[in-house]
Parts: sequence; C-alpha cells; structure tokens
Amino acid sequence: MRSGDVELLVVIVIIGILSGIALPTFLSIVGKAKEVEATINMGNLSKSQKIYYNEKREFTRDISKFNFAPGPEYSEYESNAVCNFFQPTRFREF
Repeated sequence: MRSGDVELLVVIVIIGILSGIALPTFLSIVGKAKEVEATINMGNLSKSQKIYYNEKREFTRDISKFNFAPGPEYSEYESNAVCNFFQPTRFREF
C-alpha cells in the first residue's frame, strides 16, 4: 500500500468513528424536538377546546371546528386519537 492509501483509510476510519458518535446524538435530538412539538400542539388543542367550551358551553370531538391546523406532515396521525384526548370535564364558572 502506498502512503496516500493509508492516509485515506485513516481519514475514512476517523469520519466513520465521528459519524458513529454524532448520529445517535442527532437522532435523540430529533426525537426530543418531535416530542416538544407534539406537546405544544396538544396544548394548543386544549386551549382551543376550552375556548370552544366557553363560547358554546359544550365540548366537541370535531377539531375542524377549531381554527387549528398543525400542518400536512401530521396527516399520518389519526384524528380520533387526538379527539379522545379531550374528556368532558367541568370548568369552574366565574
């Protein structure tokens, strides 16, 4: 082997090691970002449900009645799973 081939092999090995270290960290950060985004969306849905209740004095399972659109990337989620999050509860009236 020539010295240039050995140097190239060492560089490739170093890049592989760095990628092996960085990839799991990157994937965990992406996962945490998705969790935070889902938490924010659920909070917004909860607020929308409370506003709807204050206006209509009833809850709804139809999120299309809210002015809430999380985006097309959420089309894979079942809306039923989101709607079942809202269980009828009583709010204290002031």
